[in-house]
Amino acid sequence: MDEAAIHRLTEDAQAIWWAGVQAAMPGELLPRFVHIENESIIVGGEVRPLASLRRIVVLGAGKAGAAMALALEATLGEEITDRLVVGQVNVPEDCVVPTRRIHLVGARPAGVNEPTEIGVASTREILELAATTTADDLVLVLLSGGGSALLPLPRPPITLEQKQRVIRLLSTRGASIEQLNLVRRNISNVKGGGLARALGPSRTHVLVISDVIGNPLDLIASGPLLPTPDEFVSIQQQAALETLAAFAEHHEVAPEVWNALAGTAQLTLPPVRAEISHHLLASNHQAVQAAVQEAQARGYTIRIAVSDVGRTANEVGTDLAHAIADEPCREPLCWISGGEPTVKLVPYDGPRKGGRNQQVALAAVCEWQHWDADQAERMLLLSGGTDGEDGPTTCAGAIASGAILRKAREIGLDPCEFLEVQNAWPFFESTGGLLITGPTHTNVMDLRVGLRLPLP
Repeated sequence: MDEAAIHRLTEDAQAIWWAGVQAAMPGELLPRFVHIENESIIVGGEVRPLASLRRIVVLGAGKAGAAMALALEATLGEEITDRLVVGQVNVPEDCVVPTRRIHLVGARPAGVNEPTEIGVASTREILELAATTTADDLVLVLLSGGGSALLPLPRPPITLEQKQRVIRLLSTRGASIEQLNLVRRNISNVKGGGLARALGPSRTHVLVISDVIGNPLDLIASGPLLPTPDEFVSIQQQAALETLAAFAEHHEVAPEVWNALAGTAQLTLPPVRAEISHHLLASNHQAVQAAVQEAQARGYTIRIAVSDVGRTANEVGTDLAHAIADEPCREPLCWISGGEPTVKLVPYDGPRKGGRNQQVALAAVCEWQHWDADQAERMLLLSGGTDGEDGPTTCAGAIASGAILRKAREIGLDPCEFLEVQNAWPFFESTGGLLITGPTHTNVMDLRVGLRLPLP
């Protein structure tokens, strides 16, 4: 296949992927839920005269937090923002941008999805601001994927280091985001409704960009505005205890964590005084649908992709590679899927670097190396995190294609050797397959685009 056709395949895949990401951008979505009309602010259809407000208090955390804050200030306008708005939102360091009144705090380094001391300090400040709210305030909470790591406050006597250890164990041993956030909710003073309990008697609207399949509000950013009912607290703790025990040996986790989940320390939970409503702005489903529309506009026929619920990155990449390669192809075909596969790290003493999306793409490259070269040149799989991050790296994911496989052969790289030890980054860095976007300022999980062109 000529270079122009190969370039078109890559260009199409990236355009389709970006169409999905753009569908989840706060700048387009937030004004549909918040706007100013006739000297009133309207949030989710609820009208509040501006003259009745002492403040508009903005709180939040997440990878989309900066874009949501900018969109909100633009929607309110300079005069209202400067007169009424006060707020603080935790975001990744590389997402911090200038704002008028909503203070953005870089609560963790880029590519390091773990809680930090800076994040803990800022979370305390957010809770202190929440506690000052009254019925004369309107509270807007900007919540998005990644909020769990960006809004940390370990439940005493659990330390930040002990919590970090738990998160690393779960993340590297194949725990799903649902399992991870279940444990997080039960060892935190802000998750699981902690922020809701901190609020004064205010009217509060939570604007949500979801990074969890099915959009369960208790799991998005670990549900800081959705308290577990008192009668279910012990049940939740037991479920979290069993989840952690399934992934970690007793000696690997601090006693303080086990004790918290076992309910040995009695919790005194204050009542929720605020009236709270949640509004879903965007989800993975919207991104997938927008990508489908872009693919169809580019002349591709859509095929149903394999679901990744409860499956590993290797399984998803292998199955997608087979689906793309095995389908009889008489017209341009496109597979689109979303979600977030898991990764269970294998024992390995050497250096390695990668992420789940790079692992998906690398698994596909390994499968396609057994195919006829001309057929392989007509196949491509792009797998990328819609937030622009993939594991502890600076890329969003990677692209698997016949062209990448050809480059690997030219420089003597065996993709399966890199796959076995989960060291995808060096392979794709050497072959030109990394998907580098920078922060996208949204997060609706991963989006995968598979393409195949027919033989002439």
